[in-house]
Amino acid sequence: MESGPGEPADAPKAPDRVKPRYIAYTYRRMAERGITEEQIEYVLRNYDTRRPSPPYRNGEKPSEIFIGDCDGRRLKVYVERDSDPPFIKTAVWEGD
Repeated sequence: MESGPGEPADAPKAPDRVKPRYIAYTYRRMAERGITEEQIEYVLRNYDTRRPSPPYRNGEKPSEIFIGDCDGRRLKVYVERDSDPPFIKTAVWEGD
């Protein structure tokens, strides 16, 4: 398993019982990209790569990217760092 910088390979995954938070923007992007909540939550529980996201906008809180295989594709899920429950900022299929 690949892990992010400073993250042990056996770092805990998101528990099944934690329900991420989504906002309208996130749902719009998910619909445009054909991504479901179930796919996002699957990747949060089963990711193989976790890394910091590059800064996107001034003043925006930092994010982490969780990347994993889902339905035969690689899904990248952007989560606000240190959010509890996880705040999903966006998600995108790798290569799109």
